[in-house]
Amino acid sequence: FGVTDPIIRADAAIWLAKELDLNMESAKPSGFGDVPDRAAGAVNALKQAGIIGGKTATRFGSYDPLTRGEVAIILQRAYDLEAGNQTSAFTDVSSRYADAVNALVANDVTDGLTPTQFGVSRNITRGQLAVFIYRLAE
Repeated sequence: FGVTDPIIRADAAIWLAKELDLNMESAKPSGFGDVPDRAAGAVNALKQAGIIGGKTATRFGSYDPLTRGEVAIILQRAYDLEAGNQTSAFTDVSSRYADAVNALVANDVTDGLTPTQFGVSRNITRGQLAVFIYRLAE
């Protein structure tokens, strides 16, 4: 399974689209030219749902690893999570990621890497993403 390996964007898209039970058959084409056939339906469905975007208008970055910050934003959109009044104690979270990270904490998806570090710019591992999705599925 590669629990400690970084997850690439294409694999994460497949996992998330399946978990969300999105219609991968009828979603309109995303316009990304670098998506492998095995992930095309998932990427199309996630883009159509407004959950993900690409690195550019024509490049998804299928083989690029996802950072923990990117995943926070994606999961916040996918599950319509809100932080409420929750503010985390993480010192490494910029304003770009704050609402999404706070929403994950408020919804008991994560406690971060340490009490003060979320690890926004670190690549998320396959195991970490699996745990996040499992907790959200509960």
